[in-house]
Amino acid sequence: MRTQDSIIYLDQLEYQQLQSFLGHGPLTSAKYVFMGREEGLGDAGGNNEESVHKRLRWYNELQDCLGHLRQGNNPKWSDGFFIEKPEATVREVVKSLTMYFQAYAKLVLDSNFTKVKKEISMGMLKKCMVDTLHVSSGNTAMTELYPLPKQGKLLYRVEGESWNEYKRARDSWENNINNRRQLLNHLYNKYSVPVTICYAGVEEGNFIAKNFFDNLKFDFTRCTTGIVPEKLKGKVNPSPKPKDIMLGERNSPLGHQQRVILTPFWGNGQMSYDDINVAMAWAVS
Repeated sequence: MRTQDSIIYLDQLEYQQLQSFLGHGPLTSAKYVFMGREEGLGDAGGNNEESVHKRLRWYNELQDCLGHLRQGNNPKWSDGFFIEKPEATVREVVKSLTMYFQAYAKLVLDSNFTKVKKEISMGMLKKCMVDTLHVSSGNTAMTELYPLPKQGKLLYRVEGESWNEYKRARDSWENNINNRRQLLNHLYNKYSVPVTICYAGVEEGNFIAKNFFDNLKFDFTRCTTGIVPEKLKGKVNPSPKPKDIMLGERNSPLGHQQRVILTPFWGNGQMSYDDINVAMAWAVS
C-alpha cells in the first residue's frame, strides 16, 4: 500500500485480501446477519490510510479471533475470514449509528417484540453493543455487500484497475464473479443463514442488494412498514410514515430456509424505530 497526493494505492493482492474480509461475529452460525452496503471506516480518528492498513494487518494479528468461511486444515485469508470473537479484541468493531440500530433490532427480536421503542433505553443499547452484539456466543453477525467504502469517504485506487471512482468500482464488482462475490455466495449456499437484515439502501428506486440475492434465486415480495404481518398485529404498530421494503425467501441447495429483508439505509433519518419494528416483524413472521 502506498499513498500519493492523498490517494491510497493498493496492489492486487491487498485488494483481494480486503475483499476476503467478511465482517464481525459468528457469521457461519448466526441467526441474524446484518448486511450493509460497505464499511464506513469511522475508526482511526479519520485517518483513512491507518483504517485500511489496520484491516490488512487483522489477518496476521488476530489469528486467535478469526473464523474462516471455507474451513480446512490450513485455511488462508483467500478462504474468507471474519472476526468471530470481537470480544477478545479491543472491540475492533466501529461503533456507528447503524450499529445502534442493529443493537435495537437485536433487542426487539430477542424480546419477541415485547420491548420496543420506549422500553429500550440508551443504556440497554450501549450494553448490547458492548456485551452481546456480534460476539462469538451470540446470535448476530454483520457483513458488507461491497469490500471497500465509497470514494466520498476514501480516495483509493487499485493497481491495474481502470476505474477511478466509486460507481465504476461498484459496477466492476457487480459485473464480475470476483473473490468476494464467490465467498458471499458460499456463505448462503453452505451455511444456514436463516435471516438476513439488509440495510444497504435504495438507489434510483431500486434496492441496491436485490441483484445479489436475485442471483441466489431468492423470490421477493413487496411489503411496507405501514402494514404489520397478521400474527404480530397487536404487538407491533404500523409505522405512521411507511417505507417500502422487500421480503425475499428461498430454500438453499442444502435445504435451509432463508429469508432476507431489504430496507432503506439505516441512517440519515431514512428508517425510524417504528419502521425497524415492522421490518423485523416481516423478517421473522
